[in-house]
Amino acid sequence: MSRRPGAARAPVEIARLSLTVHYRRPLETARWLATAVDFQTPGPWPDPDADPQHLWIEFRVGDAVLVVTAPRTPAPDHALQDSPHLPWIYVVDLDAHYARARQHGARIIEDIHQRGYRAYVAQDPEGGRWCFAQARPTMAPAR
Repeated sequence: MSRRPGAARAPVEIARLSLTVHYRRPLETARWLATAVDFQTPGPWPDPDADPQHLWIEFRVGDAVLVVTAPRTPAPDHALQDSPHLPWIYVVDLDAHYARARQHGARIIEDIHQRGYRAYVAQDPEGGRWCFAQARPTMAPAR
């Protein structure tokens, strides 16, 4: 809240494809990415002591987002291990996209949820996971 008065009023436009990568030591990996590869964070680094279960370091690579975080433990009824990568694709109509995915037999890992964004996670035939999120109206159209 203390940053809110000085925060930019217009949303920062990002690409329709983002990527989440999972590491056992996400903060160390993120520091390496920032130092060795010169990736830039759009804001301050998170405090790992504040909420170690939800450590999330976000980088901007051009207009794309790269998130470095710890692996998520699958729910007990999910037999497959988490993939180390989770692509994010922003779609125009999340509800229609979700309905189509279900209609075509997609295995839904996480139903539509809202955590600052609306999204769902589906699994491809080889066990890879994909996150589909609601695009803002101002995002560039997919090509």
